[in-house]
Amino acid sequence: MGAQVHSSTAALQRARAELLQVEQELRAYEEGWGGSPLAVNPAAYAHDWVTFGAAARARSAYLYLLERRRELRERIRRMGGGA
Repeated sequence: MGAQVHSSTAALQRARAELLQVEQELRAYEEGWGGSPLAVNPAAYAHDWVTFGAAARARSAYLYLLERRRELRERIRRMGGGA
């Protein structure tokens, strides 16, 4: 029983650490783009393919991180760790 409790505690700690990392990455995107990259319209940069590609990649990565944050929060909640 003790090993099982330790294992679930370690899993909860790992999930919390990953959530912290994801939130830091989200903040980095927001600081780098001056807000959510989702507010940036890549079509506005159609004349500049480098910026167009960067905006599209940022939006995609940001969406992935938002979904990952949601999943981690749900996992932590199910483990009884709040969030």
